[in-house]
Amino acid sequence: MHSLTVHAAGLVACLIAPALSHPTHSPRHVHHRRYEHDASPTISPNIPTKRTAYDLDGNGVPDVCKALSGTDEACEESNSQWITFNPNSPPTPTAKLQAPVIQTAVATASLPRGTLPSAATFQQQNGTKWTLTKKGVLQYSGPLGQMNLQGDKARTGVLGGQVIWNFGDMTCAGGLDVCGFDMGPAMYGTSSISTVNTQDITQIQDAAFIQPHASTTNFFANEILGEGCTAWGMDNSNVAALNNTHGIVLSWEQWRNCPSLDRKTDGVQDRGLGASVITLGDKFPTATRVSGLLAGGDRVAAGKLAIMAAEGYIYSYTVEDSGMSSGFFATHNMIVGRASINDRDIFSSTTAWEFYMPSTQSWVSGIPLRTDAPKYNLQTASGKWNCAVYGTVMWSNYFNKYMLFCDLLENEFNFYTADRPEGPWSEEYQLITGVSGYGSMVHPEYSEDGSHKALYISMGPDTEFEIWRVEFDYDA
Repeated sequence: MHSLTVHAAGLVACLIAPALSHPTHSPRHVHHRRYEHDASPTISPNIPTKRTAYDLDGNGVPDVCKALSGTDEACEESNSQWITFNPNSPPTPTAKLQAPVIQTAVATASLPRGTLPSAATFQQQNGTKWTLTKKGVLQYSGPLGQMNLQGDKARTGVLGGQVIWNFGDMTCAGGLDVCGFDMGPAMYGTSSISTVNTQDITQIQDAAFIQPHASTTNFFANEILGEGCTAWGMDNSNVAALNNTHGIVLSWEQWRNCPSLDRKTDGVQDRGLGASVITLGDKFPTATRVSGLLAGGDRVAAGKLAIMAAEGYIYSYTVEDSGMSSGFFATHNMIVGRASINDRDIFSSTTAWEFYMPSTQSWVSGIPLRTDAPKYNLQTASGKWNCAVYGTVMWSNYFNKYMLFCDLLENEFNFYTADRPEGPWSEEYQLITGVSGYGSMVHPEYSEDGSHKALYISMGPDTEFEIWRVEFDYDA
């Protein structure tokens, strides 16, 4: 665990600094049952494979390359451009491992703009007006890059121009003895969407990120054993920037394997919502808890789907199920909350947060009860949300709208659009079906030139993360 040496009160006080000028920037889980479909996405017929002979971008990881006609080869650079060469005289590596330069103020007027058709027309135009291509799998620099590191939920955010990847459960193929285990490590990104900088570590827990606050650590030795629970867990949001030096992550804490609970809850006891201050450490990002739980387990799990910095606020998005059960037959309630970027109580007080109630078109102070989730369910033109637990929310420079991406039952990846962070939201646009993907995420930080005309998607679960690229062709 990498921690700051500054006192918590001083840390929160230093957060009240000028916010970023741009409007947006964008544990162990219980698997949902998989439902297989015959449909498959449109992908390139020549899917590249990893080759160990070339590292043309100098990032310490074998490039994604493919054989061409004759003797030529082609490898993909970190800018997503392909270099063609003769293998007898490959080019000299042109770059070294580094963080991507993230533009904090994109000149949006010069970027391409597009307009989406109806969802039905969009579906018919798969392969013509928009294309989906598998780019390979996520790679890691250093020793872990050779140990087949894998897991679930690969999220990204930006702080001070640096991409931060934070994950769910991560370990290496072959068991815990290979590289250990951590339920939420975080590392820095590189100039390539395909590579995470894991430095020189050989144990993934050396990149540990969010931890329970010190005031709750007694539950390891006492309270968990007293309840009969044998494990604990934590679901973490992505990182959202408060300013150029400090960010925030929201976390949902649980006790697990609790024998006194019924099967419907899978032995899980929800403990509640926590928040952490994020700063940039030398080798890895640093997370510091400055208070105990923000709210108890009877409140909505704010930020479990995603969080987003926009319009002077941190917005948190959550799916809370109601109805018959969780999963396919449930009603998925999408809930949005927000807190001012400049409110120092954002980490410690429910009064800093307010949640949107569509029926009155107003923001209500405090974090709602989970049983009140239907009252806060956001509006969509489809009349319902096909979302389960995880996703990404971002501002699209290309469509000039907010986009909310989410997956359902490990088999669908959908998106919705809106003019405002609270909606109303559009009908559902289906992007991927027939490909197993748990905790699928979009990574707008890696969109070429910041236009978001093309976006990258990571998909799990519990194996290598596949990287996909969707490109839209709806230029006005």
